[in-house]
Amino acid sequence: MFDCLKSKKGYIKFTETIEGMAFKNEEMQNKCIELKDKAITMMNSTIEVEKEIRDFYKYFSGFHRYINHMEHTELRPLLYNIRTREQNKDVIYQYILNQINKAVLSDELIRIDNLNMKDRAHCDILEALVVVGKQLMIDCMKEIENVAKNFPFYPLFNTKIDELNMSGSKWVKEFLIISNNLVPEEITLFQKNLHSVFEKYKIAISKYCAYSNIESIKFLITYGSKKTLVIWNYFDGCTDYCQFKTKGEMVESMNNFKTFFDSCNNGVPKESVAAEEIENTFVSEPTFP
Repeated sequence: MFDCLKSKKGYIKFTETIEGMAFKNEEMQNKCIELKDKAITMMNSTIEVEKEIRDFYKYFSGFHRYINHMEHTELRPLLYNIRTREQNKDVIYQYILNQINKAVLSDELIRIDNLNMKDRAHCDILEALVVVGKQLMIDCMKEIENVAKNFPFYPLFNTKIDELNMSGSKWVKEFLIISNNLVPEEITLFQKNLHSVFEKYKIAISKYCAYSNIESIKFLITYGSKKTLVIWNYFDGCTDYCQFKTKGEMVESMNNFKTFFDSCNNGVPKESVAAEEIENTFVSEPTFP
């Protein structure tokens, strides 16, 4: 992507260089004017696309960091806690040594099982998010590589541009030779193809994150948890930390995510919907500590 944008900068420099130049060769002058007109047309027609591509780059970079955060900061401690509880046999040893009675042993084992069940339920949601998120990023990169195969001259183009002294008629002549392999129309097409790939996977990421957010809120409601959710804001391209104070807030947020998810299936993503009349009860006390 940046090789493409770098090539575009070459055309910008070209149009700036030939402004006011005197040409001894009329044929060269005509070629320069023709290429300049094409370059200006290309620049004007791709301003918005280029801006959106840069925004996509920031979006996908942020999502990649978000997935890594969820894997290493959110998911890993849950797995560690589950494993630690399963390996800790202290309560059983205390019962064997007659330090606690059968009722205490039973209560403690039930408490541990409930904690593990709660953490496993959350782990399932986070593991799916991490796996799907990584796969979407991999598929996106593969499609971008396929698009790049149809834009084969940019390495040669950029290498030569870097070696040239960008001033004077000599540079203009060299640029004209290079432009035979890479014309402005190819840059326009390449940018549009890049844009379509990014847009496709941004919608896919947003759709799955909406689904994952729904499942996370269901988890909070099911277990009466007040845990802060770390979710991907698929509109602003950033991470949000959501702390729900009431069950009504959870239901309202979940309904908004559902509306967006359904709108993706219908091909018209929507940002939010009006809140419905819902019971604004406080979140129940956690069932499990």
